Amino acid sequence: MRMLAIRDRLLRKYGRGVRREDYKELWVAAHKLSAPASTFPWPDTHAVASFCMLLEALVKINRLEKKINSQGESIY
Repeated sequence: MRMLAIRDRLLRKYGRGVRREDYKELWVAAHKLSAPASTFPWPDTHAVASFCMLLEALVKINRLEKKINSQGESIY
């Protein structure tokens, strides 16, 4: 499966509420994080794992922000 197809599949499954601009930046960041692994036989596997972790963190931050905003408080 191609890397972009994997990314899109992960976004459909876990990325509700994540804007297009955000996940594009996450994808680039994941590849930058996996650069040290580029000497491994499958460096893209590390990039996908990094992308999953970053996506999960962003989704949790978005949920927390919505919860706080619904209570009328500010996180900043």
